[in-house]
Amino acid sequence: MTHLNLSLAGLFVGTFLLAAPAGLAQATPETTPAAQAPTPAQNPETVRHARAGAEGVKVLNIPDGKGLAVKHLKAGALLRVHQVSAAFAEVEVPGGLEVWVYGRYLQSIGAVGEGGFSPLMEVVGDGVNMRPRPEATTAHFPLGQRLKRGQRVRVIGRRDVQLPAAEDWFHIFSPTGVRGWVRAKQITVAGQPRAADWNAEWAAADAVNAVTVVQESALSKAAPQAPEVSQLDQTMSAAEALWITARQAQETGATDVDWAAVAAAHTAVVALDAEGAAGRLAAERILWIDAQKEVARLKLDLLEEHERRMAEAEALRDEMRRKSLARDPLWGRFRTRGWLERTQNAVGENLWRLIWGGTAVAEVTCSSGRYDLALFAGFEVGVMGATLSPATPSSPARIDVTGIEVISSRYR
Repeated sequence: MTHLNLSLAGLFVGTFLLAAPAGLAQATPETTPAAQAPTPAQNPETVRHARAGAEGVKVLNIPDGKGLAVKHLKAGALLRVHQVSAAFAEVEVPGGLEVWVYGRYLQSIGAVGEGGFSPLMEVVGDGVNMRPRPEATTAHFPLGQRLKRGQRVRVIGRRDVQLPAAEDWFHIFSPTGVRGWVRAKQITVAGQPRAADWNAEWAAADAVNAVTVVQESALSKAAPQAPEVSQLDQTMSAAEALWITARQAQETGATDVDWAAVAAAHTAVVALDAEGAAGRLAAERILWIDAQKEVARLKLDLLEEHERRMAEAEALRDEMRRKSLARDPLWGRFRTRGWLERTQNAVGENLWRLIWGGTAVAEVTCSSGRYDLALFAGFEVGVMGATLSPATPSSPARIDVTGIEVISSRYR
């Protein structure tokens, strides 16, 4: 087998022009008129079979290295190549691609598989987008083909089973004929499109979508027999329950969510289904949990750094306070200070004043009788107490002394 490269373009009738960047800048609506959602033409003359290379291949939503995977194929897996554009080939894979569709455009019609283990949905809109992730954003650009009313799809799972179906995203297998993109150098030519061996192998690989519809009415009449649940289903159900509980707790502001247990449950799913849809969904959730842990760690680091800086700032403020007090004539603890002097008012009553710089800075009294102010006459003192009246242009403040301390014993 020879490597599929740009020379393979000669095998195809048409070429594919990449969409202009401006087109990617606009959010695509989840539906378009039916006329804008054609089913891919199946022209056997322009289709060749190919196989995935030795390292396997990722099928992308767009022909760009930044595209998102909608299918992971193992080495040697069979593909149908429809056309090549630059370094990318447009391919179809057996079993369909794994894409996301908004629930309002789907309607439950039953289940498929023995025991009805997989929900079956019918498309109730025209031109419904199929996206690589459950969000309608330009970063999650939809596939080139769109679903048509009446098509039936098999459900892989949902993003949030707590939401009403019409408001949730459904993970589905795309119908036959939907295509994605792979790097041309990662696949090799496998043979002619009409070869019986390729057709038989394709049919076998596509059997996952060749299912029988079990109508809801038939399900309701079936004998009540519990279907056998696989280990993967049990493990995924347990992981899903932990995930939903943890997310709900997080949304209510809880800070003690046991993300380690949630991650461990999803790791068990990956161990059972590393290449399957359940395993890849679990792996994505594990990455999300790891990111949350990193965010929490960074927040804690920032909090610790903030507390450290606050402590340093407080220590600096204390140091500045001490230096300021050293320069403060009141030492930071006196209401005022000065030389205590006795004088008399106009009616002959004794008054006690504090003199500083030749000016009376306060008139003091001791209503509690704790201090005999006469004992401190002529001393430089600092006083603590309550202000009875503030200073005015014509008179000093009046202070009721509750504490007094001798600063200097020199007489004036």
